[in-house]
Amino acid sequence: MSIGSYKRTSLNETSDKEPVLAKFVKALHNSKPLIGGGSVERPEDAEAVIQSGATLVGIGRELIREPKWVQKVQAGDLKSIRYELSPFELDELRIPLAMQMYLKDSFREVMRFTTDGDPQTSYETELAPMEGFEKKL
Repeated sequence: MSIGSYKRTSLNETSDKEPVLAKFVKALHNSKPLIGGGSVERPEDAEAVIQSGATLVGIGRELIREPKWVQKVQAGDLKSIRYELSPFELDELRIPLAMQMYLKDSFREVMRFTTDGDPQTSYETELAPMEGFEKKL
C-alpha cells in the first residue's frame, strides 16, 4: 500500500484522524502481509510504519536520493544519508536521462531537490501528485 504519506488520514471524513494504513492493518487482521509506504524518508518514518502494524516498509523516492539508505540505517550512519537531491547529482547516481526528466518535471513536488526553495507538502491530508488524480479547481 503506497500512498502520498503513510500518515494519511481520511480525505473524505476530515474529522477521522486514524491513518488509512492503520485501517488496512485492522481490516487484514494479520491474514496477509502488508507493505506500508508513502513519504517514508527517515529511519523514524520506517519505524512508525512497522509500529502501525505493517509487515514491511516500502521506500521509493528515498532510494533514488540515497541508494545506500538501508545500509546506512543498518550501520547507524544516519548523518551521511542524503535527504535532498541536487539536480547535478542525477548523472552521478546513474539515473537515466528519461527518468531525470520525469523526476524534474512530473515528480518535482515530492523529490526534495536542493534547488527548490518552497517547503514540501506532507500529503497527510491531501493527494500527492503521483497518486494519479488531478486536482479539480
